[in-house]
Amino acid sequence: VHDTNNWVDIFGLNSSLFRGDDFYKGGDVGLPLGSKADIMTPWEHVRRPSNGESSIFTSFTDKKRIAEKFGKTNKVSMTDLNALEAKGKIKIHTPESVAEMMKNNGNKKLIKDANNVKQIMSKNGEFLMEGTIDKSHIKGCQ
Repeated sequence: VHDTNNWVDIFGLNSSLFRGDDFYKGGDVGLPLGSKADIMTPWEHVRRPSNGESSIFTSFTDKKRIAEKFGKTNKVSMTDLNALEAKGKIKIHTPESVAEMMKNNGNKKLIKDANNVKQIMSKNGEFLMEGTIDKSHIKGCQ
């Protein structure tokens, strides 16, 4: 379990994560924990273009302008996300936690690529959510 306090903005200047998605019509976001999908690891989610493949991860960013590139933008508060994780409803994967998973995997290729994936995620302000975020936590952006 990682400490999400290292990415929470204590001054409240950036207290939400954003998701751009023109196909979002309301409802919960993400697959339930324990689901099966085409993409099952965070590094595959970051590295592979989806090409219509399913993923157990849902991308969010702390940079609204990045989310806007993907379509209509919604947000979720980090307070809500931390509470959902504490209740075991979701897992939050940060650039640092994904790199650690890769380094601890034992696969030499993954160990070598860990910092690259971390850089890609950091550049995009990307956080991966594993699990379902209830629609009550998802708010539209003005």
